[in-house]
Amino acid sequence: MTNDLNQQNDLATVTARALIADALQLLDTMPTFSSQIAAAHLAHAIELIDAADTAPNG
Repeated sequence: MTNDLNQQNDLATVTARALIADALQLLDTMPTFSSQIAAAHLAHAIELIDAADTAPNG
């Protein structure tokens, strides 16, 4: 059961990263201030995902 949950979490993480990367590419084509702010927030979200991936479990 734990292994299945870990696999689901891994898949969710990969999916989230891919969706955020796609959104960042789209925002890169929009030179507005709002899109730059959104891109900064999404970049921070990726940093949080990466930090959670490297955090010790427990």
